[in-house]
Order: sequence, then C-alpha cells, then structure tokens
Amino acid sequence: MNLIRRICRKLWFTALKAGMLDHLSDECFLRCLYRITMGGSIDFSHPVLFSEKMQWLKLHYRKSVFTTMVDKYAAKQYVAERIGNQYITSTIAVWDDTDSINTDSLPDKFVLKCTHDSGGLVICADKNSLDWQSAKKTLQTSLNHNYYLANREWPYKNVHPRIIAEEYLENDGSEGLHDYKIWCFNGEPEYIQYITGRIGKHTYEGFYDKSWKLQSFHYHNPLMPTPVSAPRCLDELIELARKLSLGLPFLRCDFYVLQDGSIRFGEMTFYPMSGMENWHPAEMNRIMGDKIQLPNDPIIDGE
Repeated sequence: MNLIRRICRKLWFTALKAGMLDHLSDECFLRCLYRITMGGSIDFSHPVLFSEKMQWLKLHYRKSVFTTMVDKYAAKQYVAERIGNQYITSTIAVWDDTDSINTDSLPDKFVLKCTHDSGGLVICADKNSLDWQSAKKTLQTSLNHNYYLANREWPYKNVHPRIIAEEYLENDGSEGLHDYKIWCFNGEPEYIQYITGRIGKHTYEGFYDKSWKLQSFHYHNPLMPTPVSAPRCLDELIELARKLSLGLPFLRCDFYVLQDGSIRFGEMTFYPMSGMENWHPAEMNRIMGDKIQLPNDPIIDGE
C-alpha cells in the first residue's frame, strides 16, 4: 500500500470513529472505502471480482431474514430449525446491558458475547479469577459499537444489541477450538477454511477442497506451511453448510468441532473480511468472484 493510500485510510477511519461519515449513503460509503482499501474503483453495474460482488450484495441483496441469521442469539433457533438443535451451543442467559448481568447465575466456566458484532467476546475458564470490571468494559464497548456503520454490512443494521452467556466449549488446550469455516457458493460448499495458531504468536490459514486437499491460495492470514488432518466429521460439516446456504449466492458457515468429535454451530457470515481483503495470489479475487452467481435484479425486502 502506497503512502497516499495509507494516509487516506488513516483519515478515513479517524472520520469514521468520530461519526463524520454516518450521513453518507451506503453506495457512496462503499465506493470510497473500496478505493482506499482495494486501490481501485468499483462498477456496481458489472461486478466481476469477489471483492466487487461482496459490495454489490451489501447494497442490492437484502432480505429481512438476514438480520436473524447474523444475530448471535436469534440465529440459534433459525439454525436449529434447519439442521437440528444438537448443533446449538446452550444459552445460559440474555441481557440488554452490562448492569443486568447476574454473576451469581453463571457457572464456573462460560462465554459472554454481544449479539450484533464480531467483537465483545469474554471467555471465562474460572469465574473466581475473572476481572469483571475489564469484562464489562469489553462488553460495553461492543454494545456501543454500530457494526453496520463500520462497513455498511446491511444484515447487522437492525440487530438488537444484547449480551448472551453461553456454555463454555472445551478444547484440547493447544490450539483452542477447532474452527471450520465453510465457503458456500450458490448453495454449494466449495472450500473449508481452517485457521491455526490463534492462541500462539503465528496465525496461519489453509483452504481445503471437499476432498481435503490443501489449496495454494490464502486470504487474510499467511498460508499454513503444512496440511492438517481432515476432521472425521468432514462430510457432516459439508452437508450442514449445504442446508444453511441453500438458495443464497454466497454464505460462509462456521462450525466448531469439539474434543469428542461433536459439532457446534458458530456463526454465518455474508461478507468475509467485509469483502475487502487481498487474495494471494491476486487472481483468486476473480476466480472466487466467478463462482458467485448474482441475481439478475436487486432483491430488497428489508431496510
């Protein structure tokens, strides 16, 4: 990224944080953000690249059910109705604000998260040692954050910000939970993104096809140096993602696989990295874009 773009990005995000860009229309906002992030203009009339089609979907493919799908609390019932309740992580409690949190009602281990964004996460392995002041500060910061305004990801616009307490999912201790992100195009799973090293200093990712062959491209993190073994439940993961992505141009379905081999639903994502991340190699931006079949006309049934 050249110096001018770096300066523009810094000014942009300073203005964004100050609320100075809130008045911009979604299209104007995305055109400006795309230029300073991706270094080029976007043609909403003829999107080709993956990054372009992600922005088109933000503007022109809006269904009211998407609000439910990205709400970390409401999505549980939606997903359970489609793939079964056995894949849902148990909810302990739901609150509208940090002052309402009843710490006495929580078990020794639990997870707190906000329903409307990708932050605001508190993982507690021992309630007696948790810094509640710091935890509530993290949650309050998240509650105050308008996730929609940051990247104009429309599904988040009308999500009711809440705090949920969930069951603590056990892991093997070294890499944390095994998180499989399944990229689905036009209702069909194509790739499984697996990320390692989130707890350590070095984070790597690998994209695998449905036969679990490591691909040579990567997106947000460096390519993992060596392949990892396929999960025993790979076929089941793929089928679950197929059911959840049915009828959609694109959806990423995230699942955790626990120590005992059981599967838990994580979340559904419409625009990974908001669609504004460089692919490596760059040609993957076009290849991935070719996989998305956009509707002929905009579909808007919610605002």
